[in-house]
Amino acid sequence: MGHTYNDSEWTYYDVEFHTQTCSRCNKAIYEEHTLGEGTVITPQVGYENGLMRYTCEVCKATIDVVILPDVVYGDANCDNAITAADAACILRSIVGLQTLSDAGTRNADVNASGGIDAVDASNILRKLVRLITLYPAEKQ
Repeated sequence: MGHTYNDSEWTYYDVEFHTQTCSRCNKAIYEEHTLGEGTVITPQVGYENGLMRYTCEVCKATIDVVILPDVVYGDANCDNAITAADAACILRSIVGLQTLSDAGTRNADVNASGGIDAVDASNILRKLVRLITLYPAEKQ
């Protein structure tokens, strides 16, 4: 005998999947959500995150997705200009004198190491004086 699933009884499992359980043996199966048109809850503007809300067409779960701003490598202080001040912000952040915003942290990681360090500050300065033409992260 096979499994018995009721197609109308899908329930939310996590942000990626919904699930249903066999009525005979309790074996669970998982399926990716089928997302319909999203609704903008908070528009993504400038360096601020946005928020989209989707509803799964199968299990009717509501799923919120953060819309991240585009990365502007080198603009650690998010002032729409890449200057020595960005390198200084990185160095102040490293020693705990300043906290970078989420967007600033993404922008500051110009060597794509997954974190920020003095090498990022150095690369910003090197590009400003044209010792390099691209940040390492831009080469990937």
